[in-house]
Amino acid sequence: MKHGIILLGPPGSGKGTQAELIIKELNIPPISTGNILRHTMEQKTALAQELKGYIEKGKLVPDELIDRIVAERLVHKDCKSGFLLDGFPRDLVQAKFVNTIIEVTHVIDLKVPDKFIIQRLAIRKRADDKPEVIKNRLNVYHRLTEPLIKYYKRQGILHEVDGVGTVKDIHRRIMKELKVDLRSPKKEYGFRFLYPLRNC
Repeated sequence: MKHGIILLGPPGSGKGTQAELIIKELNIPPISTGNILRHTMEQKTALAQELKGYIEKGKLVPDELIDRIVAERLVHKDCKSGFLLDGFPRDLVQAKFVNTIIEVTHVIDLKVPDKFIIQRLAIRKRADDKPEVIKNRLNVYHRLTEPLIKYYKRQGILHEVDGVGTVKDIHRRIMKELKVDLRSPKKEYGFRFLYPLRNC
């Protein structure tokens, strides 16, 4: 079974921890916009120069440029057996863009009540973890993510997972949605590209 996974979850939901467990279990590469942008910056390419032009001037990187960078990453050979997208897509336009590049088979939505997240993040006592700041971040997340959830639900690939519990329990719930038996040996997963495959 192929696994082209998008992982959704509010800040403080433990999404990063679960992403690490998923990629280890399925042996698929993690694709995060932050890592991709940093990697691109290190390259000697026209795309890297264009990206540096925005970052060095302190300007926001246009969605169109981020889309191109993500597209380049998704068609690398290591994504042939699947991938896990974290932090992308951020909106409906990007979601539809991803669908023109490669097949998404599962969208995992970690459901954690806002009050639980506020309590969890408050424990860290970081400057940006004040209740009012957290509430604003959660409001922004819900506003941007709601259209995505509806979009993927219509496609029949959305899997809502209870994100409250131990790390192990949540991981088992995710694997159940992905129909992966944790007791079984790992398998190789085939994958179908919708975009020309480049060498890397």
